[in-house]
Amino acid sequence: MLRTLVNNWWLFALRGLFAFLFGMTALALVTMSRMYLMNVLAFATLVLLFGILAGGVGVITTMAALWGAAEYGHAWFLLADGIAASAVSAFVILSPSLTFGRLVNLIAFWAIIIGVCELAAGIHLKKHVADEWMLAAGGFMSLAFAGYLLLGFAVNPGSILQWLGYYALFSSASMIALALRLRALRPSLNTAVAVG
Repeated sequence: MLRTLVNNWWLFALRGLFAFLFGMTALALVTMSRMYLMNVLAFATLVLLFGILAGGVGVITTMAALWGAAEYGHAWFLLADGIAASAVSAFVILSPSLTFGRLVNLIAFWAIIIGVCELAAGIHLKKHVADEWMLAAGGFMSLAFAGYLLLGFAVNPGSILQWLGYYALFSSASMIALALRLRALRPSLNTAVAVG
């Protein structure tokens, strides 16, 4: 699995960049959601942005999983993450009668799947890289974000945009840090795998 992650480090960097752009856009739209009669437009924008984010993450992660499985195997966590994100994206974008409550539940479901997959990958990665914590931190943040949504704190599109923006920026930082760490491991890959 370490070889899969190291050889696909640039996909994690791309995922982090994508999350950063999404997070900044979501936070920029928070002001719009607070303006009079703009909640409907904010909700429509939230649906579209989340659909694009989930779809982008799904495609990037599925590509990493398929490339890794073809070469080295052990990429089930990436494949599950990518498929779940792609499925949620398709449902959000193609659903004609998506309500605010259903959107909140879908985002929470997506965050739980990502959190579980990232925690599993982080635990497995820690066996090979002793001080690796970025992936596990991202997984924990995903689960915390899902809990925030499921406990009913998100009461309007503006609050979801705000917290989704914060979550995306944190995820972006952890993914880019992980990508840089994995890239640094490339020269010593054979030694790290042998030790694991």
